[in-house]
Amino acid sequence: DLRDLGAGEQDSRVSEVSAQEKQAPFDLEHGPVIRAVLLALSAQSNLLLITLPALCADSWTLHNIVREAADAYTTGAGRRDVPVEHVQYAQFSEWQNELSEGVEFEEGKQYWKEQQAAREERLSLPFDADCSNGFLPNHHCFALDRDLIAEVAEISRHFELPLHAFFLACWHVLIRRLNGCSAVSIGYEHSGRTYDELSAALGLFAKTLPAPIDFEENFRFYEVWRQAAQRVKQISEWQDYFS
Repeated sequence: DLRDLGAGEQDSRVSEVSAQEKQAPFDLEHGPVIRAVLLALSAQSNLLLITLPALCADSWTLHNIVREAADAYTTGAGRRDVPVEHVQYAQFSEWQNELSEGVEFEEGKQYWKEQQAAREERLSLPFDADCSNGFLPNHHCFALDRDLIAEVAEISRHFELPLHAFFLACWHVLIRRLNGCSAVSIGYEHSGRTYDELSAALGLFAKTLPAPIDFEENFRFYEVWRQAAQRVKQISEWQDYFS
């Protein structure tokens, strides 16, 4: 209960509790694998912190949780609608096992084996960190100017190339300039929810797929962009067989 604290003290306390929740470990064997902390800021304002381990949820799952919580909150406690039965992760795992016994499984397995064999060399970059003592992930957030996004979206429509492939191509070009290599492979996060039944499901469905790009000597950005779009389309078709 933070209602008796001033605005500055509330912000400080919220940051403290949030940091504690991020650092607190989970017992994946015995559970629970989700934690919720409700912070009361005023009579009309509350803050709900929900924490899950990365092994149990992806960003799509977080959006689903927030949407369901918001729907329940706006609906009110008076209604008693019949709950919608969503696909459970155990059902998805069973389907994945059945998939491994299908005819296309060997083709998909061979596809990813060829992708890996073609690019086994480790990508080295300037200022590589020494991770011999462990790797601590981090992130950096920044905002792109709205006018810039509008211009890029217009160019995307003009060339009939997807916007997500534009940003993927930007990363490829950046790594190419830093490393100087003729082939660059960057992880592309695929939602893993290619079927409508999985759109509302909770769990870790997302996977990071290797998206390689080959650079010509005097490449043009449009060519990299087009190749990135084709590569994403290709790896998405085989994503069910990636492991």
